[in-house]
Amino acid sequence: YLVFSYSIHELAISQQKNGLNPEHIQYWRKMLEGATYGLDLKKPATSTAKSMLKPKVEWLELKFSPETYQSISAFSRLHHSSIFSVIYTAIISALQKAGDLKEIVIGTSASGRTDPYFFDTVGYLTTMVAHRTLFSPEQNFAQLLEKTSQMLNESMAYADIPINYIQKALGLADDYGLIFDVYIHIHSNNALNGAFKTPQGDIQYRQILPERNESMFGLHFEIMDNLINDQHQLSLIVTYQTHRYPTALVEQISKTIQKILNELNIK
Repeated sequence: YLVFSYSIHELAISQQKNGLNPEHIQYWRKMLEGATYGLDLKKPATSTAKSMLKPKVEWLELKFSPETYQSISAFSRLHHSSIFSVIYTAIISALQKAGDLKEIVIGTSASGRTDPYFFDTVGYLTTMVAHRTLFSPEQNFAQLLEKTSQMLNESMAYADIPINYIQKALGLADDYGLIFDVYIHIHSNNALNGAFKTPQGDIQYRQILPERNESMFGLHFEIMDNLINDQHQLSLIVTYQTHRYPTALVEQISKTIQKILNELNIK
């Protein structure tokens, strides 16, 4: 059989012809209407007029042991979930504890490819979407994970709607800014980590993490899942705007995330 890959030009023509799917817009509107946007942890801020124009940004990295990776992986399989969903749930759980939150809206990346004809199209189609989680006092971590996984998986079929159209459907002005202040996404099997095969043996190469001195999000969580020397190396990079989230607060949140993940019960 011949397999044809449609071009990004053909995708653009198809999108222009068909327009935005009103059912997909309604899906996001139903989820997000009336939500509490942004994030307020009710902690002392250190903002100044100057820092508000160009916020100072810092970052830290949490590294997880191979044993922790195996535990997270086993827990995700046990609960028919994924490593991304488990860590996502740990992050929102830590934020809930830090601010005694009733709900939170989180931004994340979406492939932007909902039409199977364009699954193999070469091009950068990734967009941003927002998810709303409501917390319940009687909910344990496994129950929150189940709810989170279901929400993330279900929403994939609707993730062709860019965030600006979602916000417009919510009645927000173009200059409102993003409805989320927290962004979570995952990098898996980074091609910048690997090895060249030579007659003399493998030559290893690794990505040197760039300094992060800019961020459009108040809190940005990057999950790094790489396979190096046949062993998974898992880490979490947290980038934050210091005028809204002091380093001590971010360190506290990070320790809570690490504690949650270290104590997963796979029995």
